[in-house]
Amino acid sequence: SRAMARLAPGQTGLRGHERDKLARMEALAARPGPLPALAEIAAAGGVSQSTMRRLFRRAHGAPVLTRLRALRMERAAEALDTGATVAEAARLAGYESAPAFATAFRQTMGTSPSRYAGTRRGSLA
Repeated sequence: SRAMARLAPGQTGLRGHERDKLARMEALAARPGPLPALAEIAAAGGVSQSTMRRLFRRAHGAPVLTRLRALRMERAAEALDTGATVAEAARLAGYESAPAFATAFRQTMGTSPSRYAGTRRGSLA
């Protein structure tokens, strides 16, 4: 179809302006602290909430919140890799409570944040 012909090859099925909008939304959502409201995230990309949902699904194959929580856990894991404390990693991931973060991290990463950090630091020595 003509619409498919406009898509850049190898670019998750999104056009350039759609990737830019998605990047703006992800940048806002990746900031430390509580996750912004979905309406605020959509506004950062200059799109409606329904368009935001469609872009996230097309780009990542996952709902908005699933993708954003994964991004925050990735950021927390990177922080732990570089020596951050569990409390610092929790803040980066948007958690006010280190125990709540530890539970979510364990569910996502399959290990506790302290064990993850110890394993990663041990492999760097």
